[in-house]
Amino acid sequence: MNVPEYKEICDASAKFFDYLVEHYRDRMDELLPFDRRPLLALAACCDARGKWSVCLPLDLGDDEVIEWIDLHAEGVKTRGDLIEYLDSDEWKGFLRWIAGVDENGDIIEEEESE
Repeated sequence: MNVPEYKEICDASAKFFDYLVEHYRDRMDELLPFDRRPLLALAACCDARGKWSVCLPLDLGDDEVIEWIDLHAEGVKTRGDLIEYLDSDEWKGFLRWIAGVDENGDIIEEEESE
């Protein structure tokens, strides 16, 4: 699996956050479309060129979707909740996990199996 630099995945998350704020600032109380997309997920994606992004994918089986979080299971109900979630410790921990770093940004070495 392609592993992003921590800064790269954080920048992708910030870009998505800014997009959501810009497009939904007047509709923060609007419910997310769980009726049409029961498994609505927030995902870390990587395209064929190795560029990382954060999105709400239409298809979790898409090759670009690397890891995702079930928003309904996380209690995210509205667009405002989604924006709040992007600033949560859980999401920040998820980004660190994808990048393979600890809370200080240091690379976590994988333990060798015997």
